[in-house]
Amino acid sequence: MNFRTFSTNALICTILVSSRLFGESFNHDVWSLKEIDDKGAKYSLEFENLIEVLQFAPHTSERISSKSILSMPSFLGEKTNFKFYENSVMHPNLAKRYQNISSFIGVGIDNPTHRATIVLNEDIIIGSIESENGTSHFKSFDINSENNELLVYSETNDHQGIVCKPFNNHLDQSRDFPECIGSDDPCYPAGVELVTYRFAAMITESVNNSEADGTVEGGLTWLVGSVAYVNAMYIRDVTFQLEIIENNDELIFTDNNPAPDVFNQDCGGPWETLGCELSVVDSVLDARIGTGGWDAEDEVRVWDYGALFDNGHPGGLAYCPGPTSAQVPDMWVFSHEVMHNFGSPHNYCGEGGIRTSIGGTIMSHRVNETYNMFSTHSTEYALNYQETVGPYGNWWYHNGYSEELTNNMIPQLLLPESGFTIPIETPYILEGSSEPMDDNYTYNWESNDSADEPYSSDPNSTDLPFLLPDQGSLSTPVTPHSTGYKRVFPDMDVLLDNEYEKYGIDVYTGVNQIVEKLPYATREMNMRLVVRTNDPYAGTLNHKNLRFFVDGSAGPFRVTSQSDSTVWDVGSEETITWDVANTDDPNGVNCQAVDVLLSLNGDENFDFIIAESVPNNGSYTFIIPPTIPTDSTRVMIRASDNIFFDINNGKITIQNANLPSISLTDELIELTLPNDSLSTISIGITNDGEESSVLSYQSYPGTDFQFDVGFDNGNLPDGWSTITNADCDNPGWFISEDASSSYFTIPPGDGYYIATNDDACNSDGSNDMLFTGPIQLPDAEISLSFLRYFSAGFSQSLHVLISTDNWETSMELLALGYWEGNDEEWLQETINLNGYAGEVVDIAFHSNDNGNWASGAALDDIRLGIIPTWVNSDGHGYVNYMETTQLEISLNANGLEPGLYESKVVVESMTTDEKDTVDLQLTVETAIVGLDQSTIPLVFSLGQNYPNPFNPITQIRYDLPEDVMVNITIYDIMGRTIRTLVKSKQTAGYRSIQWNATNNKGKSVSAGMYFYTIHAGDFRQTKKMVLLK
Repeated sequence: MNFRTFSTNALICTILVSSRLFGESFNHDVWSLKEIDDKGAKYSLEFENLIEVLQFAPHTSERISSKSILSMPSFLGEKTNFKFYENSVMHPNLAKRYQNISSFIGVGIDNPTHRATIVLNEDIIIGSIESENGTSHFKSFDINSENNELLVYSETNDHQGIVCKPFNNHLDQSRDFPECIGSDDPCYPAGVELVTYRFAAMITESVNNSEADGTVEGGLTWLVGSVAYVNAMYIRDVTFQLEIIENNDELIFTDNNPAPDVFNQDCGGPWETLGCELSVVDSVLDARIGTGGWDAEDEVRVWDYGALFDNGHPGGLAYCPGPTSAQVPDMWVFSHEVMHNFGSPHNYCGEGGIRTSIGGTIMSHRVNETYNMFSTHSTEYALNYQETVGPYGNWWYHNGYSEELTNNMIPQLLLPESGFTIPIETPYILEGSSEPMDDNYTYNWESNDSADEPYSSDPNSTDLPFLLPDQGSLSTPVTPHSTGYKRVFPDMDVLLDNEYEKYGIDVYTGVNQIVEKLPYATREMNMRLVVRTNDPYAGTLNHKNLRFFVDGSAGPFRVTSQSDSTVWDVGSEETITWDVANTDDPNGVNCQAVDVLLSLNGDENFDFIIAESVPNNGSYTFIIPPTIPTDSTRVMIRASDNIFFDINNGKITIQNANLPSISLTDELIELTLPNDSLSTISIGITNDGEESSVLSYQSYPGTDFQFDVGFDNGNLPDGWSTITNADCDNPGWFISEDASSSYFTIPPGDGYYIATNDDACNSDGSNDMLFTGPIQLPDAEISLSFLRYFSAGFSQSLHVLISTDNWETSMELLALGYWEGNDEEWLQETINLNGYAGEVVDIAFHSNDNGNWASGAALDDIRLGIIPTWVNSDGHGYVNYMETTQLEISLNANGLEPGLYESKVVVESMTTDEKDTVDLQLTVETAIVGLDQSTIPLVFSLGQNYPNPFNPITQIRYDLPEDVMVNITIYDIMGRTIRTLVKSKQTAGYRSIQWNATNNKGKSVSAGMYFYTIHAGDFRQTKKMVLLK
């Protein structure tokens, strides 16, 4: 048996546990979906549990990571996880008078750009969710009397007819941008300072009655919800926030204290009437609460921006720029009008204003390829206006009531060198990065081109030209994401469907309009990479421009072979052809070499390299190398030193009859760690199968079962019990090998199982309960799984319940009703119990005939699976015949009690049923402070270079636990070798080496991102670094 033992005779390097690696705090799902209809999704809310989670939320100003995590619903019935923070949108004196009103902001976990808000006031709850599932809202002004049920709806769907008309728009935009708009780098990056504006809002009694409860406090609570929603996006994108003024309760009108008559006039038409109301917002606010807005001096101004919310209007109207707006009570309209106040015009291609988009932003909704966000042109207008007044005059209210330096780090963006040329109608990839890069950062690419005339994105337009050949945007922005620094045009899913244009529905017109169009004529292209840091207290946004050109005499560049389904055999000779389409012209695109790549799974990952830098002559013949069997391979031909490419149309089946086999270097690893540390160890995975085979593998921590109940002996486990109200031969739950009856036929199982049969019993089956008895759950990842047969006939239902207080109260984990029945086979259910880790729980299975003649339910293989949180391994990859790759296993002893812990890691073949395991035995000891570090490390490791970024010298640390041959090589982002730093046999020890930013020829290299890789025996690891100049 191969095994390794590590001890603390030599103190290993320790680091704090990574919460992202080993899990955040528990996720609390307090929303249970009831039904979905055309109005939205109805949920049941565990209101008290939600309040309990939010009680521990830190304030945004603490600038720490929150452990208060909630799963938030959408109108589509889907959910998204958020970290929640307390924040405040009211003046402190107003907040003191209304202490029951509290507001919270949520930051997305999977995508930190996502936002959610919750506002509470005793039994009032108001909230919003911005996520990949769209924009959703909910509110209740008496949650307890409504049985804790809430409708989650979409304002956009409800109000598609609502539009906006900026008032006194000073900009009739031509293609020439105003100063500091559309620049290569922002004049004023967002995030240097947090700017607060005093906000005064009037709510008419009509809005108070329709949106709130008709009271002053209820109307104020609704207003807090609206401002919280707006602030969530403005803090993220421009680092601005609104603060509701201290006497805003005087502006909440009721039936007993109605709004002024000037808000009830008729000026001849809906927009004219709204314009009349907008024109007096300033004067009414001045008369009611004091001087403010653009005509007030600093020393007497009490409000900076003001708004009116009133019903009966077609949308919103705002001064652009200016201090006031008037709109219907709609949150996304409100967020739109405020940005007009800050100076941004619309940015839709078919209007006046600045024509930088064909949809997808708050200032140009149209096709919503994103949830609500601002384009960088809108943020530029707002920031320039705040800093300099921009092109609009010289009013001082725009500076803000307070400006707080944030001490934010502004990420710098790294892009390819500008000035290259691509062919027409050819897909391309834009890719950049930032320095630093952080898990909370998100990125997206957007157009930085405008047009000197309006145009349409509707292919059937008769009023405006369909796009413009040599100017204007050809795409919408897309949702920012942690990997959004790379964008394929058009979307790779579109290309994989053999299309070259992407379409989407215009929410205003219902027209299926263009969303992504490849450039089709000679022109200049400008694209921006945008980075957001997503800090909920004071976010940062930065962007940088990439300029390139399109050659109308070249293209389209197309792969012409394998256009239909094709079969390849490993070892056979195949030829790929493509249409060069003048892309090799030295005076044009000048592409002299291409790379040939495969996507083995038919997805966007073209990571299997066939050849690099082969001549761009239209044909390449090669021998199919060993690879995994696959039936969905696609081919990509990509320019070696440019950004354009194409893929073939047909799916390719690659046949490889040679079977791989898994061989692990270790069967048992024993490790001793202090309980304030974590360690990463490596094992080797060798493919010792048949020659020319390729092993595709994945790894994961093995699951141990706290119980695994198959009823094999025909009895209940010790401690389990049943109850029933039925009176018959087999009442309630009973164990059998065949529990079927005439109207409830259960498919054969693998022996005994447990079931109820109301058809056979025909008695009171409303309270058939199966109890597990108390279970002490460990601190681990926990899942309850079981096989079930459930036909749902005749009103039958099945419920899984859990209790933490010996059934004084309980929570429903799963409910199966009529629509969840299955008539032919056993199905597996899995329930996540991570939220109950560390607690003592009782679990029950409730079969309920709901007072009618019903069918029943059957259960088998009831398992409580435990995956320890102290071990993590999620490796995957390919191993060629008789090659070995290293699999990393992370062990986290932080906070564990001293003692012995056991687990395992499973390595599984993705193409066969083979699995192998390595057993882990972790001995945890109490950490001892003050031990000297041994001169011999316990494990191989590669440290992060320091400094990073650097110019021009950086140091790389690496640890060798044994004498070994070492190779350390530096590569550029294209995978080309830049410098070999080490290539020799070295003795064990802690080592380091410097790199002075030169290549193997001693010449200085350009700024950008580089990768450095160590090969030491079987140990391999790669890290990235950034050179600045």
